[in-house]
Amino acid sequence: MKIAIVYSSNTGNTKMLAETIKNALSDKDIAYFGKVNDGIPDSDLYIIGSWTNKGNASLDIQNFFK
Repeated sequence: MKIAIVYSSNTGNTKMLAETIKNALSDKDIAYFGKVNDGIPDSDLYIIGSWTNKGNASLDIQNFFK
């Protein structure tokens, strides 16, 4: 199974959580780990994290969902 872990972090808290999830998974299953960009490969499972402001995710994460 290919897994992509995509995150957006302002203060480092979301990045820390993403790294914790990555460390709990097998490295061979991680197809992508990092911030939103155009090079994210197709995956079977996407784990997405974002900081929030008044209940809204960051713009880069919102655009990724679109």
